[in-house]
Amino acid sequence: MPWAELASYRFTGNKSRLANVYLPLVKYRESFKKIYHAPSGLCLTDKAAMDDSPHNTQMLAAINVAAEMVIFNRQLAQIATIICSNTP
Repeated sequence: MPWAELASYRFTGNKSRLANVYLPLVKYRESFKKIYHAPSGLCLTDKAAMDDSPHNTQMLAAINVAAEMVIFNRQLAQIATIICSNTP
């Protein structure tokens, strides 16, 4: 989801939209972590994740979901940097 907002910003330059969607994206990330984050550091999966990705033996955690969250967090950081900058 943050990737779509970043793509929209790059096209439109609408910084106020980024500011408006930032907190809901952070809340989504927090709720995802609360529900799907396993003690192993990986994320639990409902088995509807990417095909052929490595899972643990019980099919309960997936590296791909953890990788997706890393990308999600990086994109949140990019959005925060943009909305906190003084440039229009």
